[in-house]
Amino acid sequence: MKDSDLSTTAARDAARIVWFKRYPAKQTLIAFLLALLATTAFSIDPAPVSSNAVLAIDPKASGMLYVCYEVLLSFAGHTDAVMLLALACLLTLPFRYVFFGRGDTWRPSIILPSLFFAICMVFGRSYDLTDSAEIVLGDKARIICAWIGGAGWMLLAIVAFYLAFECLDWLSSRRIPFSEAHFGRIWRVAHAGLSKHPFARPFLVLMIVWAPTLIASLPGLFMGDTGAQIRQWFNYPNGTSDYLRLLNPNVLLNGHHPVVHTAIIGSCVQLGLSLFNSANAGLAIYTCTQFVITAACMAYSISSLRKLGVSLPVRGAILLFFAFMPMFSNYAALLTKDVLFADAFLVLLVQTVKLVACGLPRRDANAERAGEQRPVLFARHDWLLLALGAMGSTFLRNGGLVF
Repeated sequence: MKDSDLSTTAARDAARIVWFKRYPAKQTLIAFLLALLATTAFSIDPAPVSSNAVLAIDPKASGMLYVCYEVLLSFAGHTDAVMLLALACLLTLPFRYVFFGRGDTWRPSIILPSLFFAICMVFGRSYDLTDSAEIVLGDKARIICAWIGGAGWMLLAIVAFYLAFECLDWLSSRRIPFSEAHFGRIWRVAHAGLSKHPFARPFLVLMIVWAPTLIASLPGLFMGDTGAQIRQWFNYPNGTSDYLRLLNPNVLLNGHHPVVHTAIIGSCVQLGLSLFNSANAGLAIYTCTQFVITAACMAYSISSLRKLGVSLPVRGAILLFFAFMPMFSNYAALLTKDVLFADAFLVLLVQTVKLVACGLPRRDANAERAGEQRPVLFARHDWLLLALGAMGSTFLRNGGLVF
């Protein structure tokens, strides 16, 4: 064997020794117990245990012994115990790394969202079963189960958040070089589509890729509220005016749905009836308009990322996600208030981020290398878009005013 092979083998053996010294058996055992506690969050049943189940085990049980039986019977049975034990074994290594590694596990950026997640899961399960917090704030056994389940969910969230932050730190320190020298034609195509024409090219891509969905769904995709809104505009009886206490019984238009959106979709149908004597033509006018607006808002968000200094690969991945995730093309052709509201809220979000980023120091390395002038982050027209996004979020969704 060569000297280099011997040195490599010795280095590997030393690394194994360091690894086992870094995590003693006691820490591994503690990590396994924490992982076992975390798995109870999946298995514990928050619903009350029947007295017959407790008395079947111990007919004389009472007091704290009875409470202990209730808590134990809330855990998974023997049929699920093997799977939970296997899951705990799989979680032992990440738990050991997170809680006994070198990192700061207990920083607020990890603890606070984990605590919030655990509270939401515990109270959410109670409201899911009883529409109240009765299970969490009920008898002693339910409170104990809630605390055990909450601790399990919080441990899982801590590990998840910690590893997510570690992954982001790793990605930021090991960026894959993406340039013409490394990727050639792919880089040139991406650069031409996302940098030279940062809005027009993504907009065109989305329109072309989404077009089959639009054509297949014309005059548009209906959902439960669509018909009611159209009937409201023409003052026909509908599902909402039948049970609401109207200010004027002769005026069936009401605020159950956003009045502005009802007026928009109703006006399009009325326009179709006037010009083409067809309600479907009016619906097609609305659908095509919404389709173009949605694609434009998506393209604008991608073009804004360039001004904010987001790299070309990330912008390309986002464009592909918007283009080929069926949810977006389906929503673009869906006749509902939520689509235009989401478009307006997206513009409001982008404009708010750009407005806040105006006061932050920026350095666009790609623009500097290419000799380009750094784009203005918040121009005059951005104020108009900010106002449109705010007004759209306010009037296109009930309760949107809070945004």
